Parts: sequence; structure tokens; C-alpha cells
Amino acid sequence: MGRANATNLENILLKYAVCLAVSGLGISAVLVIILVGLHWTDAKDISTVVGLFTGVVGTSVGHLLGAHIGSRGLENVRQAHKTLGSKFNQAINELKKHDKDQAYEILQSLIDTGSD
Repeated sequence: MGRANATNLENILLKYAVCLAVSGLGISAVLVIILVGLHWTDAKDISTVVGLFTGVVGTSVGHLLGAHIGSRGLENVRQAHKTLGSKFNQAINELKKHDKDQAYEILQSLIDTGSD
């Protein structure tokens, strides 16, 4: 999957998560109003029903956002690995050409990059 498609998918997932969260809060508020309208006066009954609903919504939104953040981190690690591999190969090639000073500079930049 290309980076443009991945970004598009991430944006769709984020929009879906935000819509789900806002809808869940709205439905929870409506649920409280309905329950009070049905003369549920015991706070523990109302909080139990609303708590169950908001727990499910919160878990769903957390799952979507967690998956998004995890995939973003994985992409960053892959890009860093690719960059370090390229620099390492460049340093090896310089060593093969006996340009030790250039190879040393490249390897030093790898060490500096790795300590960030």
C-alpha cells in the first residue's frame, strides 16, 4: 500500500473515531434524559446503564486511536531503519574505495543518529 493510500486510510479512521466519540457522548446524554423522563430516580441505576454504554464507546474509540498511533510508530521505525541501512552501505563502499576519512565521517553520522 502506498504512503498516500495509508494517509488517506488514517484520516478516515480518525474521522470515524471522532464521529464515534461525539455520537457516543450525545447518545449517553439522550439516554440520561430518557431514563430520568421514565422516572428513574435512583442514581446508581442511571449511572450503571450510562456507564456500560460509555465504556463500550470509549473502548471502541481507544482501539481505533491506538491502532492509528501504533501504525504511525511502525512506519517511523521502518523509515529510520531504511535510512541507517543506506548510510551503512555507503560507508562500506567508501571503505572499499579506501577513502577512510569519508567512511569515518559517514559512520560517525550513524553513531550520532543512533544516539537521538
